[in-house]
Amino acid sequence: MRNGFTLVEISIGLVIIGLVIGGVFVGRDLIEATKVRSVISQRDQFMTAVRTFQIKYGCLPGDCTNVARFGWTQPGVDNGCSPGNGLIESSNGVINSSDAVPGYETTHFWRQLSLAGLISETIQNPPTNTLASMGAPISGDTINRYFPSITDNKRVYWNAVSRTSTSEGKNYFALLGFQSVSQVFGGSGDYDTFAPFTPHFVRSIDQKTDDGTPGSGKVIGTQRQSYLIAHPASNNATDTGCRISATVYSTHSNRTCGVRFEW
Repeated sequence: MRNGFTLVEISIGLVIIGLVIGGVFVGRDLIEATKVRSVISQRDQFMTAVRTFQIKYGCLPGDCTNVARFGWTQPGVDNGCSPGNGLIESSNGVINSSDAVPGYETTHFWRQLSLAGLISETIQNPPTNTLASMGAPISGDTINRYFPSITDNKRVYWNAVSRTSTSEGKNYFALLGFQSVSQVFGGSGDYDTFAPFTPHFVRSIDQKTDDGTPGSGKVIGTQRQSYLIAHPASNNATDTGCRISATVYSTHSNRTCGVRFEW
């Protein structure tokens, strides 16, 4: 009767365990790499859709001065926006406040791309009444009726907006997670967002498409949603959740990053 394992058997067992553990890590990395490519691919598809819309209709989606000529319903309220100025605006440029109400260009941007058949998502027209009177608040399961979501998580959605400093003259896509809502469409109240990605995930996107640093270039990574479209100086602020400095992403594995793409 054998009383134990030989050194050879133990060595083989350790090798097998090492291969299994290594395979788990490789598999995880492959899954993340696939998700990174998916986000980049979506961004590229949206950019193509925007440029095609601009060529066809002579204006940016959501920013046209008279969409009735295209057979679409003209937004009834501008809510402080300036149609035709080349900027996708909300009332105050803040992406995590109630900017997704009827008339705000951030909402009609996606609706008009959908009407033009330039994106695969079917985006609904925002309701004109308040959520309170609707009796059914927008939830994480329904936010993608009004904004496109990433392919593997419908709570993580794409927004298009210019920054608070409209004199900067730039538009952005921003990716945020939808958390909860008090009231979104028509009326007071905010919807709450969360940072949906790990620093490593956003750094991978940044390295593949930009300069790899969180506070410069066309890709900005930050935990603070207000920084996603705040004034330019905020790009360089330290943000311990997502970045160590303006040039270095954090190394932890918590989901503490949102990301913004200039276009």
